[in-house]
Amino acid sequence: MLNKAILFLIVASFIYAVHANEFKENSNKINYETLDMGKSCKIRFIISANFKYQIGNGGNPKNNVGGITIYPIPNAWKSNMDTLTLSFSCKEKNYIDNPQPSGIYDKKLERWKKAPKELRNYLKQSQDYSDPDFLNSTIAAMRVYDIKTPNAQGWADTSDQLTGDDAGRTRYMSFCIYHASKALCGLGKVGLLRDGPRGDLVPHALKILRSIEFLE
Repeated sequence: MLNKAILFLIVASFIYAVHANEFKENSNKINYETLDMGKSCKIRFIISANFKYQIGNGGNPKNNVGGITIYPIPNAWKSNMDTLTLSFSCKEKNYIDNPQPSGIYDKKLERWKKAPKELRNYLKQSQDYSDPDFLNSTIAAMRVYDIKTPNAQGWADTSDQLTGDDAGRTRYMSFCIYHASKALCGLGKVGLLRDGPRGDLVPHALKILRSIEFLE
């Protein structure tokens, strides 16, 4: 049992070092920030020291909420969005209002992945997706990402706004990261579709999420 614990610590340290190196590619300095969202919900994450950002928990950790906002968006990100904000809510895993994944967990591969068939069956239950073309476009645009952190695992998915004014169509992200009995879930706007791949903020959001470490 002790050997397994030592092995876990070695692997966790390696993962954390890898994520730290991701930030060093674009910055000589990184910050390790902590965010307290209540019992068993204190986290640490990595963010470039070059960014201007704010973190907070609403002034009361017992509310189990928090977030990070990067403002302004770095010019190098080529985005027309003003900010990147990720909101957090830390609840029990079985909390009924936690976001539901768009993908499935592959036990053999030990990772979350997209499952178009299951997603189609789920969306068809809603009148919003009664149009087959809109349903197909929604599923095609959706992406599912596996999230592995130093001591947790979860998923993130993105969905695109396919209707409305072209200039304002947005890409949205939802996510949940599981640690022990807790689920750290949240939402964020991660791009304007008109910015194309160069202005996509998904990679930057994923870097932050994959650096999250639960401290208790």
